Amino acid sequence: MSPHAINFQDLLSLNIFHFLLVFIRLTSSFLILPFFSTQQIPMKVKVLFSFFVCLIVTPAVSEYLPKEPSGVPVLVVLILREFLIGLFFGTITLVMTSIADTTGQFISRNIQLANSMVQDSISMQQSSIVSTMLNQLIYLIFIVSGLFEVFIKVMIESYTIFRINDVLLVGDMANYLVKEVNMTFILGAQYSMPFIILSLIIQIISGIIAKLTPPLQMFFVTMPLNIGIGILLLYTTLPVMVQQILTKLSEMFMEFLP
Repeated sequence: MSPHAINFQDLLSLNIFHFLLVFIRLTSSFLILPFFSTQQIPMKVKVLFSFFVCLIVTPAVSEYLPKEPSGVPVLVVLILREFLIGLFFGTITLVMTSIADTTGQFISRNIQLANSMVQDSISMQQSSIVSTMLNQLIYLIFIVSGLFEVFIKVMIESYTIFRINDVLLVGDMANYLVKEVNMTFILGAQYSMPFIILSLIIQIISGIIAKLTPPLQMFFVTMPLNIGIGILLLYTTLPVMVQQILTKLSEMFMEFLP
């Protein structure tokens, strides 16, 4: 039997204090997790979902949790610690999935679709049509591909990484987050590089033609061409981009798993 396996007897003997600590850590991560952080999901649904997940997770991690403290200050420190750890894992996951948004912004600007804005049903904000499509694809695949289950395993494993008696290395957590943000921008630029090259080639060709035939309005010629070729290129490269983004997200999760 798996060391994290639980049975009905475990639920009956659930430690309320342990449940509280797990609930704070998981809920703080769910509140900013991709898809679950959307405004379309009511807060009551989020809390209820966290409640049932914590019922399952708590017996599996009780051995790593401390006994109930005797003083209020210690309890407050434990609660803040759990909140920060959950916030950290939720934030780095959100940052990695934002590669899709960064890539979409780069692509939109290079295929003349930067001004084609739509209402993003997930973030409830105006966003470019390419960014919205990529974001929704990533969020959907994050749920149906089993990556959310991997995230739960990471949260369980986090109790062995951040042991209760160890000092919380906030500086290292901040450095890791900064590294992920930097990687998001770099990967977004890399994944959109074919579109940047396409735009550069079209601009060079249009500049040469404009010099040879000054009366010709090159803007009205190159813009439809840029959009048409860009959409065709997007159709060709979309599966590869989505696969690469999900691979990077999976690799990040594997860094925290044994």
